[in-house]
Amino acid sequence: MKNIKHLLFLSILCSLVLFTNCSEEDAAAIADELENAEYTLTVEVSPTEGGAVSYQSGPFLVGTKVTLTATANTNYAFKEWTGAFNGTTNPMELIMNANNTVTAVFELLDTDGDGVTDDIDACQSTPQGETANEVGCSPSQTDTDGDGITDDLDTCAETAEDNTVDENGCADYQRDTDGDGVTDDLDTCADTPEGATVDANGCADSQKDTDSDGVTDDLDTCADTPEGLEVDYYGCDASQRDTDDDGVTDDLDICADTPEGYEIDQNGCIANPAKIQTAVILYAPQGNRSSQTFYSIENNQTYSMDDVNSTTDPVTAYIDFGYYYGSSDNATLASPYTIYDLSTWESKNATTLAVTTITSAEYLEMVTVSDIETALAGVDVNDANGTVTNLSANDILMFKTVDNVQGLIHVSAITGTDRSDGMIELEIKLAKSE
Repeated sequence: MKNIKHLLFLSILCSLVLFTNCSEEDAAAIADELENAEYTLTVEVSPTEGGAVSYQSGPFLVGTKVTLTATANTNYAFKEWTGAFNGTTNPMELIMNANNTVTAVFELLDTDGDGVTDDIDACQSTPQGETANEVGCSPSQTDTDGDGITDDLDTCAETAEDNTVDENGCADYQRDTDGDGVTDDLDTCADTPEGATVDANGCADSQKDTDSDGVTDDLDTCADTPEGLEVDYYGCDASQRDTDDDGVTDDLDICADTPEGYEIDQNGCIANPAKIQTAVILYAPQGNRSSQTFYSIENNQTYSMDDVNSTTDPVTAYIDFGYYYGSSDNATLASPYTIYDLSTWESKNATTLAVTTITSAEYLEMVTVSDIETALAGVDVNDANGTVTNLSANDILMFKTVDNVQGLIHVSAITGTDRSDGMIELEIKLAKSE
């Protein structure tokens, strides 16, 4: 290599001798100077914090090969050489035949390809395709509120510190599981039905039992039931109920199902009600003295002929009418005064009896003494006597005893249509109270 250099120098010198006035001595001096020339190498790094370049120090004789090796710092990678050498070869060789300047260019790394260089990337290995923030973290790598749930799963941002959260990153105060408008930390009634109105505790009426009577508020029509009382389906104790709407609560009401429109006493009963009696009277066939043929309104009892005759206490004075079924007049009620075969009786009461035009429906609605008195006032008794014949079921009769006890008789039923087995069932309403 040195011989080649000599030849090159000599050629240059010969040219100088031929075409200039340069002497051979001058040419020899120039040749010696060229052969022993020294050159400098300037090495730069861009950016300066990107790395370093190692190489042997100069100056360098002409033709000297210098090896340069670029080494990147943390978070940087070597990119290229510029200046006297252009390329990416590392290490690279540079032949010194002049003063040279070489720059080693480095670039910041983005290892996970998230667009944020490694020097500021707080989250290495960001999953591909996820968007990173300014510090290189994607939602799957970030827990902004520090609740232990990454932001990609956390549906409740800004959870306060020291709260227990669910898999969605929500604390009780951030959740409304049943969608009733009250957060779970305040909601004492889980699973409120959709659309139900709730109180401050998240409870609908169907979930509350305010008075603790075992009936939820949506069904409870009696608020504030005292503790320990037995209640019905609607949460009402007898002291809170008025089943028949008569103004007297059930615990005090001794008369159930009081009809509307009547004056009621403190016991929930119709004031001044008519006294009601019932009787079944048998027809006494000829010669039969044991059948209960006669009836006393005062005693509400039936008597046979034997009863009348055998007692040491005469009862004839109590008997108001009897029953028979005649061959022509059929079912008949008659006072003792009008019955032909009672000549042996000490007393024969002349009870007034008459058929009225009152219907069964009207009779049923007559409850009070006043009702009976009003009905009796409208009955024509001018032709009345002690006998009513040819009776039928649902006939309504009036009566008045010798003691001025009066009322109505309802013929409930008549059975037996001959003289051997006749029977009549009666209901009597008296124009007086119990």
